[in-house]
Amino acid sequence: MEKTRGDRLGRILVQSNLITEGQLDEALAERGDSGRSLARVLIDLGMLTESQLTSILAEKIGIEYVDLGSYHIDPNAANIIDVEMAKRHLALPIDYADGKLVVAMADPTNVFALDDIRIMGGMEIMPVVSTKADIIGAIKRYVRNTVEMDEEFGEAEYLEEAEEGEEEEKEEDLREAGEDAPIVKYVNLVISEAVVDGASDVHIEPGEKEVRIRYRVDGVLHETRKSPKKIHPGLVSRIKILSNMNITERRVPQDGRFTMGVAGKDIDLRVASLPTVYGEKIVLRILDRSSILMSLTGLGLEPEPLKVFSESFHKPYGTVIVTGPTGSGKTTTMYA
Repeated sequence: MEKTRGDRLGRILVQSNLITEGQLDEALAERGDSGRSLARVLIDLGMLTESQLTSILAEKIGIEYVDLGSYHIDPNAANIIDVEMAKRHLALPIDYADGKLVVAMADPTNVFALDDIRIMGGMEIMPVVSTKADIIGAIKRYVRNTVEMDEEFGEAEYLEEAEEGEEEEKEEDLREAGEDAPIVKYVNLVISEAVVDGASDVHIEPGEKEVRIRYRVDGVLHETRKSPKKIHPGLVSRIKILSNMNITERRVPQDGRFTMGVAGKDIDLRVASLPTVYGEKIVLRILDRSSILMSLTGLGLEPEPLKVFSESFHKPYGTVIVTGPTGSGKTTTMYA
């Protein structure tokens, strides 16, 4: 039976001009009794890439092939299912279309996967085909494993023992916490991840039962992880301590700033806190000095406006107002 399936696949690939008759014969001989599929042998021999194979098979069964490397995945769709389900079925929701949930799958004929995702998402499914490697990479990028994180922080002593009325002790613990403390590592992880992802802002938003963390990338907020609600007090206090904000004051908005080294670069972070019904919301604005540091002449100003601007801020008194919408270059101008 395996030989028949392999021969049929070989004929399809030859007819599609992806391999030659000679390459097919070589692959069939190499396969022999090894138990490997013809597809795996062709890929191992470098005669075919996984994306080529997946694309041609998708065409033959009438399902669209999607290259996840260049596809703009909707993070809200991706987080409909948890990481365990995504890994188990090698499937990932990537978009919405015509009232359906678009799901990239390595095996779009897996009815169990289709049923599970349909029940989880509450929508009809539109399967598309992607390579196994691309799906695994997308799962790592878009689906966060909140279970492992919950276990790590659930065992943290200061979280287990924190109770109402013990805030002072908890705050003191946080002030003295070293780099190996779970909450310290988690804050560092969130910020480092945001910098690597090219985010301009990090939003930490408490809900009734969990804390949602979103990154603003290219002007759009993307939900990246959901954390157990019990880490919220420690998370906020740690950021407030870094920002030299008053950690005992939770009823009024506050502002602060601090600098952190990420990937060998000094990253400036401006921090704002805002009280909400479920606790304090924190927003961090990420400023990468290396990416915005330039001279005034490099800002692109015409000679006459540049002269007026330079004369203005060299005067011993007065005010220069730099204003504009997000992304217009206010911070870059001030750094210059």
